Amino acid sequence: MKQFYVFMFFFGQFCCVFLHYTSSQRKSAIYKTSTHGILIEPHHNNTVWYPTITIVPPTRYNPKEHTLVLTKNLTYTHTTIMRDTRADMPHKKIVFSLHIHKSGGSSMCRMAQMNHMRTSHDSCNVQKNQRCCGGETIQAHADFYRKTRYNFVANEHCMYTDMDMQHYQYITVLRNSFTRYCSHFNHVLNSHDNHELFPRWMHGQPDNWNTRHICGTKCLHTAKYGLDMLQFNFTLKRLDNFTHISFMEQYYQSMLELSKILKWNKTIVVHTNSRNHFTDENPSNYIGMTYLDDLLYTYAVAMQTGRTNTVYEKIISNATRCIQRYHNYSLHYSMPCGEIYSRYR
Repeated sequence: MKQFYVFMFFFGQFCCVFLHYTSSQRKSAIYKTSTHGILIEPHHNNTVWYPTITIVPPTRYNPKEHTLVLTKNLTYTHTTIMRDTRADMPHKKIVFSLHIHKSGGSSMCRMAQMNHMRTSHDSCNVQKNQRCCGGETIQAHADFYRKTRYNFVANEHCMYTDMDMQHYQYITVLRNSFTRYCSHFNHVLNSHDNHELFPRWMHGQPDNWNTRHICGTKCLHTAKYGLDMLQFNFTLKRLDNFTHISFMEQYYQSMLELSKILKWNKTIVVHTNSRNHFTDENPSNYIGMTYLDDLLYTYAVAMQTGRTNTVYEKIISNATRCIQRYHNYSLHYSMPCGEIYSRYR
């Protein structure tokens, strides 16, 4: 009997050592890393590892040994994402996130990843041209839906002409237009060590960036200040097809509301850049660049409170007057805005 207990003791020790060894070997096999510290096993694509302390990415990767040296004091936990999860999701449609530059789209993508949505690790973009999904027509969108393994996709360029409401639910984040331009300008200064002045930089930017982004292909090749009422009204009507519109100015509250719709249980605070290079620009000096965006924002706010019928006529009236005022400005711009649409300049 004594020999039996001795045997069981050493057998238990052996099992503990073996399990510890296989666990460490499994972690050392991880080698593909996203920019936000989310890791994917090379031979187990349905498993992702999430950092539980911070999202600082690991320090270095040894390609010869396929091992990853983890950042000090950084631990990882894992969760399994099955390939056929769409049928198990509370929403069987693909979540289509329209990512308007400098409006919290990257945070939206990270939030989707934290909630185990199946998506790309390239800012949730699934096409090289940063558009989605498939092409201009509903048939192209439907074909993409049937073939893709993703249930969350981002579109960081302008939208295609058609919206497939049967297979997709559309979400986006809107931001005050002038503030968005300022943030974009700060991004350029921080990223490229650029010392360009704001007025000159704005001169080279497309007007009414948010409107053009949502309008999509119909507005892509329209010259600066050249948008007309048909294009703007088309954009307003597109907003009605969105499942949820968040607002950068109330980001956390908007994300809580979105989480209820998508049955997400994790939210994050939007990333902010503290390196603000200027504070004295007057928005009224750039009304021509933002007036349609401002009216679009007003309409989106009215959508949240069910007041679109009461504000629609006033918005159309103001848009008509402003378009007549600024249309002559377009005569000085021959390059379609689509030529520089998503370039960070």
